[in-house]
Amino acid sequence: MRTEWRRELDWWLKARLRWSAPVFKRRLRDPERLRQRLDAAAVRRWRELASRYDLSRWVEVCSLDEYRECLAVLDLLDRHAGAAPASGRGLDIGSKNGSYLPALVTWHGGGWDGIEIDAHLRYWNLATRRGWAESMLRPWPDCRYIAGSLLDLDPDASRYAVVTWFLPFVTPTPFIAWGLPRRFFMPQRMLEHAWRLLAPGGRMLVVNQGEAEAEAQQGLFEVAGIAATGLGEVGGVFDHPSMPPRYGWLVERTV
Repeated sequence: MRTEWRRELDWWLKARLRWSAPVFKRRLRDPERLRQRLDAAAVRRWRELASRYDLSRWVEVCSLDEYRECLAVLDLLDRHAGAAPASGRGLDIGSKNGSYLPALVTWHGGGWDGIEIDAHLRYWNLATRRGWAESMLRPWPDCRYIAGSLLDLDPDASRYAVVTWFLPFVTPTPFIAWGLPRRFFMPQRMLEHAWRLLAPGGRMLVVNQGEAEAEAQQGLFEVAGIAATGLGEVGGVFDHPSMPPRYGWLVERTV
């Protein structure tokens, strides 16, 4: 396990070496290649989603695995997030490399901001998360990928109609394993700031991995005084069989 000084050094280097190599990958030009890997239930659900949402631009940016991930996220939103807001921007917290951002845009239809504190993490091909995400968003110029902390977003300047937060760090073990400096682990403060960024009438969908993290998430909601509806397990037909169970929460802000 990395020592704290090593985590701080890695962070210092990433903050200064922000250049990203161009993103090269094998895009899924023919979705039929994915169809061969899905069972009958997943294929039926894919057809249902495709009849109600425009998935046509996904092939411009998605690899086979990214296309499947986008289907999983769109399926989850369609089942659990309610009707997409008629107006207002969306915010995705902890967007990583933006691999599922096309699904968010497809569900909402409007502009999205994706924010990631570890945006300059670099892959073996020298591309960074930020470079990867910006390539994913190229077909949607109204969307932005923000490299920075959620706490840097000003609630007085930006309020969001919908907020998504997939697999937030709510316990220290996975956070430390990821290699981020310990000073960034503040789940209570992050949740309360996300709540302030939610516009009146807006909704926030949070998804945790495993029962322990879902219980920790519930505790964070209770301390913050936020009434969250537990959705139970939210796994779908596009999830890989090896994926741990995931649990969802839906929050609505009335005022």
